[in-house]
Amino acid sequence: MSQIAGVKFIKNASGKVTHVTLSKKHFAQLVEDLEDAVSLQKARKGNTVPWEDARKRINKKFGFKD
Repeated sequence: MSQIAGVKFIKNASGKVTHVTLSKKHFAQLVEDLEDAVSLQKARKGNTVPWEDARKRINKKFGFKD
């Protein structure tokens, strides 16, 4: 397994990884990334309009023709 800065893998006697420790810096970055992912998922659940309907509205508003 390759080395990753700020990450330490703890293995048991048979060589299986049993624990992973992160530095405070990397843990904080991981938490921030997870919070961003949650925010993104919440934003995606907002009101959406199918593309065909949106295109019709835009064409009508600006006088475009298909």
